[in-house]
Amino acid sequence: MGKPKKGPKKLLGVTPILEGGKQCFKAFYKKADGSLVELGTVVKAAEASRAADLATLACGRKGPLNAVKGCYLQKDIDKQKERLRQLGVLSREPKQSAA
Repeated sequence: MGKPKKGPKKLLGVTPILEGGKQCFKAFYKKADGSLVELGTVVKAAEASRAADLATLACGRKGPLNAVKGCYLQKDIDKQKERLRQLGVLSREPKQSAA
């Protein structure tokens, strides 16, 4: 007997859904208090897992990711950080005054 086949890897922050009869994926970010923030619905699981990972990194949380941390660019993390501010997940940083 061979090894049992492994199913697809469970992606963190990703939930498959049916939308308009087609399979899509919702991306979520799990806040420290356990509540979920919906990041959007996309066609590819890889896009949803990327959004979830970027949200985790943008919030400065250490924890499991779907991909290796080093594969994400800082500019993409910063974009997600701004998006999370717009969603009210992160507070706006106070403007620094010129000295």
